[in-house]
Amino acid sequence: MNIGEEQPSMSTTTIKQSSPPLSLRGAMPLLAVLGLAAAFAIPGMRQSDIPAAHADVRRLPAVLGTWRMDASETTDPQQLALSAGDLAALALDSYTLRQYTDTRTGRHVQVLLEYRTLGRGAFNHRPEACYPAVGYVLSGRRTVPIVYGGRTQSALTATADYRGEKGRSHQTLLYWFATGQRTEASFVRQQMEMALGRLQPARNGWGFVRLVTENAPGDEAQALAAEQDFARQASPALIGAMLPPR
Repeated sequence: MNIGEEQPSMSTTTIKQSSPPLSLRGAMPLLAVLGLAAAFAIPGMRQSDIPAAHADVRRLPAVLGTWRMDASETTDPQQLALSAGDLAALALDSYTLRQYTDTRTGRHVQVLLEYRTLGRGAFNHRPEACYPAVGYVLSGRRTVPIVYGGRTQSALTATADYRGEKGRSHQTLLYWFATGQRTEASFVRQQMEMALGRLQPARNGWGFVRLVTENAPGDEAQALAAEQDFARQASPALIGAMLPPR
């Protein structure tokens, strides 16, 4: 199954976690931060009560180094636009979903970029949440390096397999959270920082970046290398697209 073909919908209305839940002890730091943020969540003190400009990530350029955009949610809404139900569930400030091709190799990468201002809650479009909900099996999830903003940082990779009524799909994923010029691979730490954003508003919001390559089994290393190359070449533009207007 190619990226441009119909695939199982990444529904966000039914959330299933593929990883075991956090233990109470492991969740205590997050609960403490969320409790502190809630204590200050009174009118006039919440960041969500303060009108804030947000970034429009649709500004992402069509040319990113050697990568060229083939299609987007604007040019091919039937294949790439998120559904009204997904948009309502995600409550994003802006997003773009595109396919890029490397002019040197012909490799295709699908790029999902979502943006929310600080204090807007969780990102429910993580692969751990939405992929199992539509029949994919995630495996090989691990932290890998990417060059982002000119320095080596962390992201997550995983393999996603689907076999069902809509055919077969074997994908290599690379994804991360980002704010300003840095990335965060841990969802728990990202949520802690987003909660703290209610107490001390910052200029930058949070983005979620997901790269997907449809590839044959056994080609995961080459697919991941292509995604890491895209991240390196695209990072200045990704950072710029997620900066709100001053």
